[in-house]
Amino acid sequence: MVGRLAPKGDIAALAESIAFLRDLPPEETQRMRMRCRQTVLARFTILHQARTYAELYESLLVQDRHQRVRRSDPRHWHG
Repeated sequence: MVGRLAPKGDIAALAESIAFLRDLPPEETQRMRMRCRQTVLARFTILHQARTYAELYESLLVQDRHQRVRRSDPRHWHG
């Protein structure tokens, strides 16, 4: 486990998650910290973020190209 989530606006679930984490044995807390650190190091490096943004931009460009082709096709003109 790397953490706990609570649904947005669910105060009872948030309180339960906080109490659960508060009551963990120190050894489990340390293991959780290490897993969280490993997750951050793997998923939030500059290289990973750059690749993620490049994929996003590429998908937006492809989507934009598709829309431009549709707009230039008279079969899709309305009026």
